[in-house]
Amino acid sequence: MASKSKIKTYYQLTKPGIIYGNLITALAGYLFASHWHIDLTTLIAMLVGLGLIIGCGCVLNNVIDKEIDSKMSRTKNRSIVTKQVSIKAAIIYGIILGVIGSFILFRYTNNLTAYVALFGLVSYLGFYGFAKRKTIYGTLVGAIAGSIPLLVGYTSVNNYIDLVGLILVMILACWQLSHFYAISLYRKDEYKAAKLPIWSVVKGDQSTSLQILSFIVLFTLFADSLVILGTTGFLYLMVINFIGVYWFIDSYKTKSLMVPKAWGRHVFKTSLTVLLLTSIVLALGPVAP
Repeated sequence: MASKSKIKTYYQLTKPGIIYGNLITALAGYLFASHWHIDLTTLIAMLVGLGLIIGCGCVLNNVIDKEIDSKMSRTKNRSIVTKQVSIKAAIIYGIILGVIGSFILFRYTNNLTAYVALFGLVSYLGFYGFAKRKTIYGTLVGAIAGSIPLLVGYTSVNNYIDLVGLILVMILACWQLSHFYAISLYRKDEYKAAKLPIWSVVKGDQSTSLQILSFIVLFTLFADSLVILGTTGFLYLMVINFIGVYWFIDSYKTKSLMVPKAWGRHVFKTSLTVLLLTSIVLALGPVAP
């Protein structure tokens, strides 16, 4: 029983929910780029390698954010904060995950894909880890890092980054910003307690709400641009616009009916469905009419 508990503790340390969510977007990127001409070895290697690198980032982030986590109610029971896992053990564990994940990507996909995934890792741990402590624009840095998995799926097929690949990043970055700012509204008190200069803490609820709505609009516009570039068809255009317009109208209408905290939680929950549907639509876009 003790060993099972230890395994579960180390498993949870990788933040599996974040891993699986990112792998869904990576799968979408792969299917989008491949037009469903699937090389199973490449696909599995991409998902496993990327999953391990994301796990590495999450484990090491737990170490870096130990003090912050101890001040926030939703994170104060994490295993490093409670000393169930030592900092040394977590660092070794994270490095092992990163090394194995990198080896798999270099060996079984292509060098560009591995470098893109490692850039995402460095951005998340380094650039975002620093920025979120120092500036209200930390969320923007985090959104770019969080958009990398979609690009990893894309480059694992094409082995290049072009305008389409960059637009995929922007689609997911705009989704991330709306998603993160929604979290910052309903977790505002926790971020304030941790003394993090999150947009909602520094600029207030109204400004944050405007940011959310603006990035939902940009999310839709960037998604539409794939049609202009000829990579997706009419059905994709109809469905992605339905998703984007519904998300905006629902968010706009409910804003006046809820207090900011409740509204932020509502937008956050809706954004999870939007991400799943967007991943499906992107995956099917190139092969649909």
